[in-house]
Amino acid sequence: MKVDVVPSSLPLAVNYAMQLEALTAEVGLAMDAFGENNLCGFEESVARQQELCANLGRLLGQMEAGKPVNADRVQLGVERDLARRIRRAAESLQACQRTYVALLKHAGDSSRMFDGLCRSYNGPIDQSTGMYLRRSSWSC
Repeated sequence: MKVDVVPSSLPLAVNYAMQLEALTAEVGLAMDAFGENNLCGFEESVARQQELCANLGRLLGQMEAGKPVNADRVQLGVERDLARRIRRAAESLQACQRTYVALLKHAGDSSRMFDGLCRSYNGPIDQSTGMYLRRSSWSC
């Protein structure tokens, strides 16, 4: 399942809520790809996460700059519902992010233990070639 970036023509707050929800779904997809050892899927998901984060930053900047959330001045009840939606989406993203961070930390710990085990038998692993080729990693 690919999560697309939502259209920017929506009112800012609605767009912001949708972007948060899309980012949460994308983090879940990244964890699935990671668990399946699908490097290509993981890298694609990371690229989509970066795009979503950039969009969220732009939207937040626009909302903080005093631009109206909705030029039509929607009913107060709808605004409260939207605020709740944003809060739920943010809480869901934070919970998902904690799991994601723990997964990546555990993977790093496992790699270090594996490296130590291999070193104890064969000396250090050559990370410049072959299946142990060192690749740069990233962090949120």
